[in-house]
Amino acid sequence: MKRIAIIGSGIGGLTAGILLAQQGHSVTILEKNPVPGGKVASFRHDGFTFDLGPTLITLLDEMERIVPALTQMVRFLPVDPSCKYFWSDGTAYSTFADPQKSAAETERVFPEDSGAVEQFLRDTGEIYRKTKALFLLKPFGPAQLANIGNAPMLPAMLRIHPLGTMAAELRRRFRSPKLRQLFGRFATYNGSSPYRAPSMLNVIASVELRMGAWYPAGGVGAIGTALAKIAASHGWQSTPIPRRPGCSAAAKRLLEFKPAGFGPATSLWKPMPWSATAMHAGPTSGCLLRLGFPRRGGC
Repeated sequence: MKRIAIIGSGIGGLTAGILLAQQGHSVTILEKNPVPGGKVASFRHDGFTFDLGPTLITLLDEMERIVPALTQMVRFLPVDPSCKYFWSDGTAYSTFADPQKSAAETERVFPEDSGAVEQFLRDTGEIYRKTKALFLLKPFGPAQLANIGNAPMLPAMLRIHPLGTMAAELRRRFRSPKLRQLFGRFATYNGSSPYRAPSMLNVIASVELRMGAWYPAGGVGAIGTALAKIAASHGWQSTPIPRRPGCSAAAKRLLEFKPAGFGPATSLWKPMPWSATAMHAGPTSGCLLRLGFPRRGGC
Protein backbone atom coordinates (compact mmCIF):
# COMPACT_ATOMS: atom_id res chain seq x y z
CA MET A 1 0.00 0.00 0.00
CA LYS A 2 1.23 3.51 -0.86
CA ARG A 3 0.32 6.91 0.53
CA ILE A 4 -0.68 9.13 -2.38
CA ALA A 5 -1.59 12.83 -2.47
CA ILE A 6 -3.83 14.35 -5.16
CA ILE A 7 -4.26 18.10 -5.61
CA GLY A 8 -7.84 19.02 -6.50
CA SER A 9 -11.10 17.13 -6.06
CA GLY A 10 -12.40 17.77 -9.55
CA ILE A 11 -13.69 14.93 -11.70
CA GLY A 12 -10.10 13.81 -12.42
CA GLY A 13 -8.94 13.99 -8.81
CA LEU A 14 -12.00 12.21 -7.45
CA THR A 15 -11.84 9.49 -10.10
CA ALA A 16 -8.12 8.92 -9.56
CA GLY A 17 -8.69 8.76 -5.82
CA ILE A 18 -11.51 6.23 -6.19
CA LEU A 19 -9.48 3.97 -8.46
CA LEU A 20 -6.41 4.13 -6.23
CA ALA A 21 -8.48 3.49 -3.11
CA GLN A 22 -10.00 0.45 -4.79
CA GLN A 23 -6.46 -0.86 -5.20
CA GLY A 24 -5.89 -0.52 -1.45
CA HIS A 25 -3.82 2.67 -1.37
CA SER A 26 -4.18 5.47 1.18
CA VAL A 27 -5.09 8.58 -0.80
CA THR A 28 -5.21 12.20 0.36
CA ILE A 29 -6.96 14.83 -1.77
CA LEU A 30 -6.26 18.54 -1.29
CA GLU A 31 -9.08 20.91 -2.25
CA LYS A 32 -9.21 24.72 -1.94
CA ASN A 33 -13.00 25.04 -2.38
CA PRO A 34 -15.69 24.32 0.22
CA VAL A 35 -17.17 21.51 -1.89
CA PRO A 36 -15.63 18.89 -4.17
CA GLY A 37 -16.39 18.44 -7.85
CA GLY A 38 -14.45 21.16 -9.64
CA LYS A 39 -16.24 21.73 -12.94
CA VAL A 40 -18.88 19.17 -12.01
CA ALA A 41 -19.81 20.98 -8.82
CA SER A 42 -22.88 23.17 -8.29
CA PHE A 43 -24.10 25.85 -5.92
CA ARG A 44 -27.49 27.08 -4.71
CA HIS A 45 -28.67 30.67 -4.54
CA ASP A 46 -32.14 31.94 -3.64
CA GLY A 47 -33.61 28.49 -4.13
CA PHE A 48 -31.98 27.90 -7.53
CA THR A 49 -29.21 25.42 -8.33
CA PHE A 50 -26.51 26.38 -10.80
CA ASP A 51 -23.92 24.07 -12.36
CA LEU A 52 -20.41 25.47 -12.32
CA GLY A 53 -19.15 23.69 -15.40
CA PRO A 54 -20.38 22.13 -18.65
CA THR A 55 -24.02 21.90 -19.67
CA LEU A 56 -23.62 18.66 -21.64
CA ILE A 57 -21.76 15.39 -21.08
CA THR A 58 -20.07 13.41 -23.85
CA LEU A 59 -18.24 10.06 -23.96
CA LEU A 60 -20.67 8.51 -21.51
CA ASP A 61 -19.38 5.05 -22.39
CA GLU A 62 -15.89 6.03 -21.21
CA MET A 63 -17.27 7.33 -17.91
CA GLU A 64 -19.10 4.05 -17.43
CA ARG A 65 -15.96 2.07 -18.26
CA ILE A 66 -13.81 3.94 -15.73
CA VAL A 67 -16.31 4.28 -12.86
CA PRO A 68 -19.20 1.85 -13.51
CA ALA A 69 -21.00 2.85 -10.32
CA LEU A 70 -21.42 6.42 -11.61
CA THR A 71 -23.94 5.57 -14.32
CA GLN A 72 -25.79 3.38 -11.83
CA MET A 73 -26.24 6.35 -9.49
CA VAL A 74 -26.92 9.11 -12.02
CA ARG A 75 -29.56 8.94 -14.76
CA PHE A 76 -28.18 10.38 -18.01
CA LEU A 77 -30.75 11.72 -20.47
CA PRO A 78 -29.90 11.90 -24.21
CA VAL A 79 -29.99 15.41 -25.64
CA ASP A 80 -30.97 15.65 -29.31
CA PRO A 81 -30.67 18.17 -30.80
CA SER A 82 -27.63 18.84 -28.66
CA CYS A 83 -27.56 22.57 -29.41
CA LYS A 84 -29.44 25.25 -31.30
CA TYR A 85 -27.37 28.10 -32.70
CA PHE A 86 -28.67 31.61 -33.37
CA TRP A 87 -27.14 34.50 -35.30
CA SER A 88 -28.05 38.18 -35.24
CA ASP A 89 -29.48 38.05 -38.77
CA GLY A 90 -32.15 35.55 -37.66
CA THR A 91 -30.39 32.37 -38.83
CA ALA A 92 -31.07 29.37 -36.59
CA TYR A 93 -29.42 25.96 -36.92
CA SER A 94 -29.76 22.81 -34.80
CA THR A 95 -27.23 20.00 -34.45
CA PHE A 96 -28.56 16.43 -34.42
CA ALA A 97 -26.83 13.15 -33.62
CA ASP A 98 -28.86 11.42 -36.35
CA PRO A 99 -26.99 11.88 -39.67
CA GLN A 100 -30.21 12.09 -41.70
CA LYS A 101 -31.68 14.82 -39.49
CA SER A 102 -28.35 16.61 -39.54
CA ALA A 103 -28.11 16.49 -43.34
CA ALA A 104 -31.67 17.76 -43.71
CA GLU A 105 -30.98 20.66 -41.34
CA THR A 106 -27.81 21.63 -43.22
CA GLU A 107 -29.66 21.49 -46.53
CA ARG A 108 -32.38 23.75 -45.09
CA VAL A 109 -30.10 26.37 -43.52
CA PHE A 110 -26.79 26.11 -45.39
CA PRO A 111 -27.52 24.58 -48.82
CA GLU A 112 -24.16 25.79 -50.10
CA ASP A 113 -22.54 23.31 -47.71
CA SER A 114 -24.90 20.41 -48.32
CA GLY A 115 -22.94 17.21 -47.70
CA ALA A 116 -19.89 19.05 -46.33
CA VAL A 117 -20.94 18.78 -42.70
CA GLU A 118 -21.53 15.03 -42.90
CA GLN A 119 -18.22 14.44 -44.69
CA PHE A 120 -16.40 16.53 -42.09
CA LEU A 121 -17.96 14.57 -39.22
CA ARG A 122 -17.20 11.25 -40.92
CA ASP A 123 -13.54 12.20 -41.40
CA THR A 124 -13.03 13.55 -37.88
CA GLY A 125 -14.96 10.61 -36.40
CA GLU A 126 -12.67 8.15 -38.18
CA ILE A 127 -9.64 9.95 -36.78
CA TYR A 128 -11.04 9.77 -33.27
CA ARG A 129 -11.73 6.04 -33.52
CA LYS A 130 -8.26 5.32 -34.89
CA THR A 131 -6.33 7.53 -32.48
CA LYS A 132 -8.15 7.24 -29.15
CA ALA A 133 -6.23 4.09 -28.19
CA LEU A 134 -2.98 6.00 -28.77
CA PHE A 135 -3.87 9.38 -27.26
CA LEU A 136 -6.58 8.66 -24.68
CA LEU A 137 -6.41 5.11 -23.37
CA LYS A 138 -2.72 4.89 -22.48
CA PRO A 139 0.22 7.19 -21.69
CA PHE A 140 1.42 9.04 -24.77
CA GLY A 141 5.02 9.82 -25.66
CA PRO A 142 7.53 9.84 -28.54
CA ALA A 143 7.83 6.04 -28.44
CA GLN A 144 4.11 5.62 -29.12
CA LEU A 145 4.16 8.19 -31.92
CA ALA A 146 7.09 6.43 -33.61
CA ASN A 147 5.52 2.97 -33.28
CA ILE A 148 5.12 1.50 -36.76
CA GLY A 149 1.93 -0.16 -35.60
CA ASN A 150 0.27 3.25 -35.62
CA ALA A 151 0.90 3.76 -39.34
CA PRO A 152 -2.71 2.86 -40.39
CA MET A 153 -3.99 6.07 -38.78
CA LEU A 154 -1.85 8.34 -40.95
CA PRO A 155 -4.11 8.45 -44.07
CA ALA A 156 -7.08 9.57 -41.97
CA MET A 157 -5.00 12.20 -40.16
CA LEU A 158 -3.66 13.62 -43.41
CA ARG A 159 -7.21 14.27 -44.62
CA ILE A 160 -7.60 17.02 -42.01
CA HIS A 161 -4.14 18.56 -42.55
CA PRO A 162 -2.85 17.96 -38.99
CA LEU A 163 -0.08 20.57 -39.24
CA GLY A 164 -2.58 23.37 -39.91
CA THR A 165 -4.99 25.15 -37.58
CA MET A 166 -8.63 24.40 -36.89
CA ALA A 167 -9.67 27.63 -38.59
CA ALA A 168 -7.66 26.87 -41.73
CA GLU A 169 -9.24 23.43 -42.04
CA LEU A 170 -12.73 24.84 -41.48
CA ARG A 171 -12.17 27.45 -44.21
CA ARG A 172 -11.14 24.66 -46.52
CA ARG A 173 -14.20 22.57 -45.66
CA PHE A 174 -17.07 25.07 -45.49
CA ARG A 175 -18.26 27.95 -47.62
CA SER A 176 -20.50 29.44 -44.97
CA PRO A 177 -18.73 31.70 -42.43
CA LYS A 178 -21.42 30.73 -39.93
CA LEU A 179 -20.54 27.04 -40.12
CA ARG A 180 -16.86 27.90 -39.74
CA GLN A 181 -17.77 29.89 -36.65
CA LEU A 182 -19.96 27.08 -35.28
CA PHE A 183 -17.31 24.38 -35.58
CA GLY A 184 -14.53 26.73 -34.52
CA ARG A 185 -16.21 27.26 -31.15
CA PHE A 186 -15.28 23.69 -30.13
CA ALA A 187 -11.75 25.04 -29.56
CA THR A 188 -13.13 26.96 -26.59
CA TYR A 189 -13.85 23.68 -24.78
CA ASN A 190 -10.27 23.80 -23.51
CA GLY A 191 -9.86 27.58 -23.69
CA SER A 192 -8.11 27.57 -27.07
CA SER A 193 -8.50 29.76 -30.14
CA PRO A 194 -9.45 28.04 -33.42
CA TYR A 195 -6.98 30.39 -35.16
CA ARG A 196 -4.09 28.90 -33.18
CA ALA A 197 -5.26 25.43 -32.13
CA PRO A 198 -4.14 22.45 -34.27
CA SER A 199 -6.70 21.01 -36.66
CA MET A 200 -6.68 17.72 -34.73
CA LEU A 201 -8.99 19.40 -32.21
CA ASN A 202 -11.71 19.29 -34.87
CA VAL A 203 -12.38 15.74 -33.66
CA ILE A 204 -14.18 17.26 -30.66
CA ALA A 205 -17.10 18.12 -32.94
CA SER A 206 -17.60 14.53 -34.03
CA VAL A 207 -17.46 13.31 -30.43
CA GLU A 208 -20.36 15.56 -29.42
CA LEU A 209 -22.37 15.66 -32.65
CA ARG A 210 -22.10 12.00 -33.66
CA MET A 211 -21.39 10.01 -30.50
CA GLY A 212 -24.11 11.80 -28.58
CA ALA A 213 -24.60 14.26 -25.74
CA TRP A 214 -26.28 13.63 -22.39
CA TYR A 215 -27.63 15.67 -19.50
CA PRO A 216 -27.50 14.23 -15.97
CA ALA A 217 -30.86 14.26 -14.21
CA GLY A 218 -30.50 16.81 -11.44
CA GLY A 219 -27.81 18.78 -13.27
CA VAL A 220 -24.13 18.24 -13.95
CA GLY A 221 -23.51 18.77 -10.24
CA ALA A 222 -25.07 15.33 -9.72
CA ILE A 223 -21.85 13.83 -11.10
CA GLY A 224 -19.72 15.47 -8.43
CA THR A 225 -22.19 14.41 -5.74
CA ALA A 226 -22.20 10.82 -7.00
CA LEU A 227 -18.41 10.62 -7.17
CA ALA A 228 -18.23 11.92 -3.61
CA LYS A 229 -20.65 9.20 -2.47
CA ILE A 230 -18.60 6.55 -4.24
CA ALA A 231 -15.51 7.93 -2.50
CA ALA A 232 -17.35 7.75 0.84
CA SER A 233 -17.91 4.06 0.29
CA HIS A 234 -14.12 3.69 0.43
CA GLY A 235 -13.76 5.44 3.76
CA TRP A 236 -13.55 9.09 2.73
CA GLN A 237 -12.96 11.53 5.59
CA SER A 238 -12.46 15.28 5.67
CA THR A 239 -10.51 17.63 7.89
CA PRO A 240 -10.31 21.43 7.55
CA ILE A 241 -6.91 22.93 6.77
CA PRO A 242 -6.29 26.47 8.05
CA ARG A 243 -4.85 28.99 5.62
CA ARG A 244 -1.28 30.01 6.28
CA PRO A 245 -0.49 33.74 6.33
CA GLY A 246 0.80 34.91 2.95
CA CYS A 247 -0.18 31.67 1.22
CA SER A 248 -3.41 32.47 -0.60
CA ALA A 249 -3.41 29.19 -2.49
CA ALA A 250 -3.32 27.04 0.65
CA ALA A 251 -5.90 24.28 0.65
CA LYS A 252 -9.06 24.81 2.69
CA ARG A 253 -9.93 21.15 2.90
CA LEU A 254 -8.11 17.88 3.37
CA LEU A 255 -10.06 14.94 2.00
CA GLU A 256 -8.71 11.50 2.88
CA PHE A 257 -9.35 8.03 1.61
CA LYS A 258 -8.58 4.95 3.61
CA PRO A 259 -8.30 1.50 2.02
CA ALA A 260 -11.53 -0.35 1.40
CA GLY A 261 -12.75 -2.11 4.51
CA PHE A 262 -12.95 0.94 6.72
CA GLY A 263 -16.41 2.30 7.41
CA PRO A 264 -17.45 5.41 5.46
CA ALA A 265 -17.38 8.74 7.24
CA THR A 266 -20.80 9.99 8.33
CA SER A 267 -20.14 13.50 6.96
CA LEU A 268 -17.81 14.53 4.16
CA TRP A 269 -17.84 18.28 4.70
CA LYS A 270 -19.89 21.03 6.29
CA PRO A 271 -22.13 23.04 3.93
CA MET A 272 -20.59 26.42 3.20
CA PRO A 273 -22.32 29.17 1.18
CA TRP A 274 -20.68 30.26 -2.04
CA SER A 275 -19.64 33.91 -2.18
CA ALA A 276 -20.40 35.76 -5.41
CA THR A 277 -17.16 37.73 -5.10
CA ALA A 278 -15.15 34.56 -4.57
CA MET A 279 -16.24 33.18 -7.94
CA HIS A 280 -15.25 36.19 -10.04
CA ALA A 281 -12.61 35.23 -12.59
CA GLY A 282 -11.62 36.37 -16.03
CA PRO A 283 -13.36 34.25 -18.70
CA THR A 284 -11.22 32.28 -21.12
CA SER A 285 -13.68 32.14 -24.00
CA GLY A 286 -16.80 34.12 -23.16
CA CYS A 287 -19.16 35.35 -20.49
CA LEU A 288 -22.06 33.44 -19.00
CA LEU A 289 -25.21 34.90 -17.50
CA ARG A 290 -26.94 32.50 -15.12
CA LEU A 291 -30.68 33.01 -14.77
CA GLY A 292 -33.07 31.03 -12.59
CA PHE A 293 -36.79 30.72 -13.42
CA PRO A 294 -39.38 29.28 -11.07
CA ARG A 295 -41.20 26.26 -12.45
CA ARG A 296 -44.69 26.95 -13.77
CA GLY A 297 -47.15 24.72 -15.54
CA GLY A 298 -44.94 21.66 -15.11
CA CYS A 299 -42.12 23.10 -17.26
